[in-house]
Amino acid sequence: MGAEIDFGFFPVAQQAVMDGGGVAVRAAMHIDDVVDAVRAADNVVDTVNELDTAVDAQKTAGNLSSAGDIAGALCSFSADTPVTTEEGETEISAIEIGDTVLA
Repeated sequence: MGAEIDFGFFPVAQQAVMDGGGVAVRAAMHIDDVVDAVRAADNVVDTVNELDTAVDAQKTAGNLSSAGDIAGALCSFSADTPVTTEEGETEISAIEIGDTVLA
């Protein structure tokens, strides 16, 4: 029989050895998923930093003076983007709080 190894208070390590390293292999198989998640989070942080830099530049230039100006600077729709409401098609800039937008 094989040599007895005492792992004491480390049952996970003992189980990994008993499984022939299977636990480690299964963990290694999922490392790509972890790396992908970290990269995605890093991309989000980079995007937020770029937006923050752009807003700071606009503030410095005097183009933004209120929260509404900042929101408008970050909006991906132009003021004349058409939207469909219960009353028909209108420009997005005419939408007010409480209006129902269908598309």
